[in-house]
Amino acid sequence: MAFEFESLIGYLYVVGGRQIHTAPPGTLCEAAPARAARGREADTFFVMVSPSGDSAAPANFYERLSTLAADRYFASSGSVTAGLRDLFAVVNRHLYDYNQKNPQKQYEASMICAVLRGADLIIARCGANVAMLRSDGQTRTIPDDWTDDDALYSPPLGVRPEADIHLTQCRVNNGTRVAFGDANLAAMTAPRIDNALVSVDLATVLVSLKELAKLQLAVMVAEFVPPTASTPPNVPVAESTAGLSGRKRETATTPAVSRPREKRPSVFSVLWRHGQRALGRLLLQFGKVFGVFGKMINRYFGPEDSKQKRWLSSPAGMGTVVMLPVFVVAMVMALWLSGTEESEFEICLQELNSRYELARSPQIANSDRQRILETWGYVQDKVEDCGALRPGDQQVSAIRAEGQQVTDRLQDITRLQTTVIQSIPAASLTRIIAQGRNLFALDSANGQVYQITLTGDGLGSQAGFYPIPEMRRGASPGGFLMGDIIDIAYSPNTDRIVALADNGILVQCEVRFLDCRTERLNGVEQWRRPMAFTIWTNGTLYLLDAEAQSGQVWRYPLSGGTFTGSTPTEYFSGPARPTLQNPIDIQIDGGGNIYILTADGTTTKHFNAQQVNFGYTSFPESQRLNAAQTFFLDDTVTAQSIYVVSRNTRTIFETSLIGNFRASYRPPDESLFELVSAVAVVADQNRREILYVASGNTVFAMVKDD
Repeated sequence: MAFEFESLIGYLYVVGGRQIHTAPPGTLCEAAPARAARGREADTFFVMVSPSGDSAAPANFYERLSTLAADRYFASSGSVTAGLRDLFAVVNRHLYDYNQKNPQKQYEASMICAVLRGADLIIARCGANVAMLRSDGQTRTIPDDWTDDDALYSPPLGVRPEADIHLTQCRVNNGTRVAFGDANLAAMTAPRIDNALVSVDLATVLVSLKELAKLQLAVMVAEFVPPTASTPPNVPVAESTAGLSGRKRETATTPAVSRPREKRPSVFSVLWRHGQRALGRLLLQFGKVFGVFGKMINRYFGPEDSKQKRWLSSPAGMGTVVMLPVFVVAMVMALWLSGTEESEFEICLQELNSRYELARSPQIANSDRQRILETWGYVQDKVEDCGALRPGDQQVSAIRAEGQQVTDRLQDITRLQTTVIQSIPAASLTRIIAQGRNLFALDSANGQVYQITLTGDGLGSQAGFYPIPEMRRGASPGGFLMGDIIDIAYSPNTDRIVALADNGILVQCEVRFLDCRTERLNGVEQWRRPMAFTIWTNGTLYLLDAEAQSGQVWRYPLSGGTFTGSTPTEYFSGPARPTLQNPIDIQIDGGGNIYILTADGTTTKHFNAQQVNFGYTSFPESQRLNAAQTFFLDDTVTAQSIYVVSRNTRTIFETSLIGNFRASYRPPDESLFELVSAVAVVADQNRREILYVASGNTVFAMVKDD
């Protein structure tokens, strides 16, 4: 379905009287993603989430709320107003539940959302965020009277069980402009804002609003034009939603410049030229050596008086004459070989500088994204060659860092510094569970589960690693013989770490290991290739079986604190059951939605055994999720994320709960992720998000940027 209007977007963010050149946290404009619910295909969604109350959360808190709102709207069905009411209810419920559990640190938020469908703009607000719309020479404020505090400052999200939502519908046409802002926008006089909105273009609108701003202001301005209209060239911070899907990011493009490409010497010509020079210098040295030999031969073998005894006739003289040339030649070869590395490095460095200059030239910097990536890839290949010849060279390291920075920016790759938490000799870690100040790691190579106690900041280990005796292959907890451990999981219902072996032996241990208990699951004979399991909030265990009738999930309900009396039931049944191709991991969210990951990186979502529309979208062109090891689901109110571990790209991908791309994380030294296999994410006491990553035999910590 075609878009009737294209939305041009501009942002203004003023903090402490100073303009911040970025979009305000919590602002978002998104066109319908490829997998939007039926009826949402041509909608454009706007949202602004702002702090409210006495306590302000980190910036990414409001960004996550805006993303949650967009994801919820495009995943919902029904009318626009029904979708808006639903997303406000979901966001409010998350905030309200969070505040009930954290009375010492409560967060409130004001939110205004709008949906553009055809020529209709439906606006919903809760809290103190406002909007002003300018169309056909008429101006409308939302709410209608900004001087009425009761209407302006309605109860924000997170303070009541039910959100206080106010809906407004407007008509738009070509040239309509609307400003969404926080309460600071309402503090300005409406006529002045109106004068700003009628400026010649969005850039001038933003400049005019900046002049009106005092200490604080967050504004998102939208202008609606037909999709065929050209984008004004002087809108510095703007984006277009015409014919696009997925989350929009601000982009700055430079027009390509067509210039003749400079002819550069090939690597073979460079090597041949330097080789000729080296050979000439070597032959010159040999000429000098043979000149010395000539003088020696003339002295000792030339004509002499018959009475004079030749020194050469003695053994010492003969040995000197024979060994001296051998010694000289050996010294020359040794000196030549010792200088080979330096000469080879110099040749490599010259070629590297040639490639580097090309990559930074205007003809490349102003070209298309793909050509820039290819050219810098050409540079990075030579960087590795030169780095191998002289490790630690500062010039090579500087070029490597610049190339990585350029390519990361173009490919939406985020580099996070890594901290080693713990290395376990001869281990192969395949799963991490984080609970409180404890990490639990499964070593599949040795069939052992370890406990790692973290330091107060979560970035270190207090006392190394502790192997849990009951969770070990070949152990006999409770008189049962433990087989190969399939997987480990955390049970929120019992607050225990759970390990399951392939022979059905299940061990549950309290997080502090005050005691462990063991039981045997029923129906083990029905298993074919058990891969992983997870436990829901009500205690039900879901076991992923990769080969049971083209993939199956066995369900074990918790009864009386144990699974012993449970008879496993098939989660999928009937003619509509899905076919799971090589499933490898399973997760479940608080709402009972089951997510199944396959080896090719595909994830399917199921509710009540019925497949739900889900797919990964909005990934950068240069990044593809085509292989995976494990994944981690974080459905807390401040996260709402899925993290997928991809070893072949040495990357951890983060998406929203409906699959929209958010970020991809790699360490500065990608060799650390050569065997990356698992991830767990927690928020520490300072509300920083920490990624705990298992790669090979080591657990790393990576702190996400705010």
